[in-house]
Order: sequence, then C-alpha cells, then structure tokens
Amino acid sequence: NLVSADVLRDALKQHPDQPVRILAHSMGGLVTRATLAQHPELWAAIVKREGGRLVMLGTPNHGSHLMVETLLGRSDTIRMLGRLDLRNGLQQVLDIVAGYPGALQLLPRPGFRDAGGDAVRDFFDPAAWQELAGVNNDWWFGKHLGGRPTTVDLTTAKDFWAALAAASDLPNPERIAYVYGQAENTPCGLKLQL
Repeated sequence: NLVSADVLRDALKQHPDQPVRILAHSMGGLVTRATLAQHPELWAAIVKREGGRLVMLGTPNHGSHLMVETLLGRSDTIRMLGRLDLRNGLQQVLDIVAGYPGALQLLPRPGFRDAGGDAVRDFFDPAAWQELAGVNNDWWFGKHLGGRPTTVDLTTAKDFWAALAAASDLPNPERIAYVYGQAENTPCGLKLQL
C-alpha cells in the first residue's frame, strides 16, 4: 500500500489543477480501499478537487467464493493449471496458491453471507480447510484435495479484512462508483455434498 499511496501523492502533487480519478479493477479496488483507509488525507485531497473519484470494476468488496472453489481444486482455471503442470499434481498446485497472501485476501470476508444463503463458514480457520479437504474427493484428481493455508497466512488475510472494515465508510460516497456483473457460474456459496 505504500507504493499506491506514493503514486497517489505524486499524482496530486504533479497535477495540482486536475482531478485525480482512480479506476481500479478486481483486487486493485481492495488495494485502493486499503490505501485510502491507511491514508485518509489522500481521499480528502482527491474529493476536494472537482471530478476526483474512485471507480471500482468488479472489485470483490466482500471477497469471493471463487477463491474457495479454487483452493478446493474446483475452479476451471486451477484444474487447467493442474493438467498443464508437468512437475506438480493438482494438490501441489493448490498448496502453492494457498501460500499467496493476495489469494487468501480474496476469501469471503469474515461473517459474510453470500447470495447462496449458506451458513457462514470461517475460511480463516485452518481447521476449516482440513475439514473441507477431508470430504473433497475428485474422480480425476484424487481424494482429500484442498489447499491448506497456514495459520499465519490466514491471520494476515483476516487482518486485511479487519482493516478494510474499520474504514468501510469513506466520506463523499457520491464520488465512488461500482460496476459489477455476475456470470452464470459465479460461485455464491459453498455446499458440501457428502
């Protein structure tokens, strides 16, 4: 977030008579929100100028069950990676992805209930991933599949969501626009089929 804060500061300084407009896609919207939460003076300077605004395109402001689907080896993209990787099986690919902090920050935020209406599950508890992998069997790739993020990585991701929640109400909301869509197969929850 330090880099994004510096970029915004430089834009404000180098263009004092122009509005600063931020266009953020997907995770970029979360990075922008986190930056503005840590540096509220930047948002104040942006909205002080006529035309300054934030436009988020498809930002998963509550996280995404697609990352849950990915860590369980069920998303199309991760399955393709599992087939293309000639050194690692799908489980090893899942373990690699489970170690990426940015991937874990895309998990549904703590307490979020998506449109699927399923019970809220704590995806930031390592035991949840053990449980899910224990019942996740795939005819093609094997039994007990699932990324198993570390406690440290999950805690870091959970702290990220806590920081965003603490600064969820930016002033001047009329200067924020959100553009989104939903594909036919957008995951909106998790159902265990035993």
